[in-house]
Amino acid sequence: MTFTLRSEPYDPYVPRTGGAPGGAPPTAGNSKTAAIQQQIDDTVGIMRENITKVAERGERLDQLQDKTGESYVLAVGVEPPGLWATSRL
Repeated sequence: MTFTLRSEPYDPYVPRTGGAPGGAPPTAGNSKTAAIQQQIDDTVGIMRENITKVAERGERLDQLQDKTGESYVLAVGVEPPGLWATSRL
């Protein structure tokens, strides 16, 4: 069994191109592997987009909570119990 050293370290989160090492065209076995790798790369891309969307949604929820608390203070003149305590944690 022979191992080849690559010039760059392996990163499972960086999509790779299909094919055999050294740029040779893919064989029948490698084409299945390349198809599966492409599905994995697509799934990872979708997961990254979802994580970004969740983070953005969380920021918007925090802003909305701040605005709600400020509106409550202006309307009633007192801080709502527990609202600021949870957001300050």
